[in-house]
Amino acid sequence: TVEFDDLNGDGDEEIMVSWFLFDDKSQKVLSVYTSASANDALSVSACLSEPYNLMSVANLKSDNGKQLLIAYANNTRDDKKSTLRLIGIDEKDNVNLINETALDERIINLSSMLSDVEPDTAAQRFFIDAMIADGQCVTQVFRWNANAEKFVSVLNNTDEPDATLRSSELLCRDIDNDGVVEIPLKKAMSESVNSDTSLGYLLVWCKVEKTGLVPCEHYVVNLLENYTLYYPRSWKNKVFVKSENAERKWHFVNGNDDTLFTISAHSFADWDDNNSDNSEMIMVQNDTVYCCTVTDIGEQAEITVSDIAGYFSLNI
Repeated sequence: TVEFDDLNGDGDEEIMVSWFLFDDKSQKVLSVYTSASANDALSVSACLSEPYNLMSVANLKSDNGKQLLIAYANNTRDDKKSTLRLIGIDEKDNVNLINETALDERIINLSSMLSDVEPDTAAQRFFIDAMIADGQCVTQVFRWNANAEKFVSVLNNTDEPDATLRSSELLCRDIDNDGVVEIPLKKAMSESVNSDTSLGYLLVWCKVEKTGLVPCEHYVVNLLENYTLYYPRSWKNKVFVKSENAERKWHFVNGNDDTLFTISAHSFADWDDNNSDNSEMIMVQNDTVYCCTVTDIGEQAEITVSDIAGYFSLNI
């Protein structure tokens, strides 16, 4: 890929070329070429060649230039560490390493890098999702200290190495669209003692605050039927899952094991043959019809089918 941006603030755009080293698709190289125009002629010269996994253009200093934020995972286990680096290019096309910080030594690859603004300090933060083993990832978070011009670890894996350990399919994102990045974690569901063997989990999205990871959004995930249901805070310790996997049903029950509502999955043929009950269709995907039935007890708890339909989504 080729991108253009004015990194040194001189009014001419630099050329950033990303390319793979031979056939290794896990390691890329970033080459940066500076450009200058004089007498209607354009000149281009190489100033940087850097191995990387993830890269973005940042604006973390008060001068006119921009910087390259480069995350690199060294999986060869030689002396070179996995790092997060901030690199600047001045008006004379000199390359300057502004700051560098080491990443978790267990990292074998990097998946994503997101940024937000820390609500309390207005400092820029960077969230790096990194694979540490097949199918597993962790997240490291760094704050940019503008006065010291360095990265400060907000959430690393030194004291609690598995605090953010989860499936590599679950990457950070702004789940509630408030401008702040959240980290997803897998937890055990609150289940009825009469439930089948669990084929799901509780997905908890956490904000990073001074006290650490703070849960903000909860979802229950049905792996067998491939859907996710938003779990309001008011349901905590009050609504439990009672699964009947063979019947393709999950009942959501209260503390007395009374069903509040049921979500069921049917083929089109089964739905045509069994749509005489009080269930209502909430979504159709391919040959599967998802339905919801709210009981009288659920209605007394002010639960409606429209609420459940709004909470319901298919797993990505």
